[in-house]
Amino acid sequence: MKTAKVLLKEFLQHVRPAEGYAISLMERPPSHSNKQNWISGVKPMNPDAAKRYIAKVTELEKSDPVIDWTGIADLAGGRRHIARYYSEIETLD
Repeated sequence: MKTAKVLLKEFLQHVRPAEGYAISLMERPPSHSNKQNWISGVKPMNPDAAKRYIAKVTELEKSDPVIDWTGIADLAGGRRHIARYYSEIETLD
């Protein structure tokens, strides 16, 4: 099982968002219809980056619907949350 940091790093490496655009992951409680325990978000970006982002979301939702949130202490609305800019990718190692 991948960690939240590893999944976020995959997003950043694939999407390569422009400066000022962070990608975020937020913990999501699983439901009966969807066992996925994460959601991702980013503010609107250029069409090429948006296509890469959507493709990666689709891929990772299928390959890694459940991730390990161990080590993520930041909370947003009571849920664990992590966000990074592409320039901060090395902080995920």
